Amino acid sequence: SIRSPELRDEYIRKDQLKQGNKFVKSCKVVYDMSESSPYYTDSNKPYIDPMKLLPVKDNGQTIPHRRFKAAGFRRGLINTGIPFKDKYYLDLNPFYVPEDANDATLVFESRFESGNLKKVIVTGEDEYDLYLRSDYNSQGYGQWYYFKASNTRAGKTYTFNLVNHFKPDSLYNQGMKPLMYSTKKAKNEGIGWHRAGENICYYPTGTKKKSGGGVYYCLSFSFELEYD
Repeated sequence: SIRSPELRDEYIRKDQLKQGNKFVKSCKVVYDMSESSPYYTDSNKPYIDPMKLLPVKDNGQTIPHRRFKAAGFRRGLINTGIPFKDKYYLDLNPFYVPEDANDATLVFESRFESGNLKKVIVTGEDEYDLYLRSDYNSQGYGQWYYFKASNTRAGKTYTFNLVNHFKPDSLYNQGMKPLMYSTKKAKNEGIGWHRAGENICYYPTGTKKKSGGGVYYCLSFSFELEYD
């Protein structure tokens, strides 16, 4: 079914209230692939653990660092918060660390093959604005997304706003739903990738594109999970 104009207008109204650097700066950052995490204060438990480093090899030779131009887990031509150009990591600590067992803030990750999440901020109760990395060799283009979220709670309703899509229209306004995968749903029910989400809408934001003219477009949707 085609998304209702009322839902679109409500999302646009919320986006207008969020415009401006003051709002963004006041929001809690819970994921940023280009910065070091502020949530690691114990020097014995660093965000980037050098003990997990391995040298990058290619046919027995170290790969020149110029081959890596902004990979999320290596220093390239942009700052990634990770200090070595010619190393890779066995695994990475999450950017956000929940304060205690009652902290239900989602823990995001996208520093894996084909992941393209750049930054996440908390904009409301169980609501998150997600910024996507632009496609390589493009003028800021981005239309797809791939990331992981953990520390979820069964029965909670979450809202995701993917705020910097490029195209002026999308099949999400014609009834298409986001594609999701739950490890517990797959284990307990045998259901893998599946379409999910409610209150789905694709609409223009008030944020101007950095290149090419026009504004960015946002995909917003809500969902409830069956498992912690």
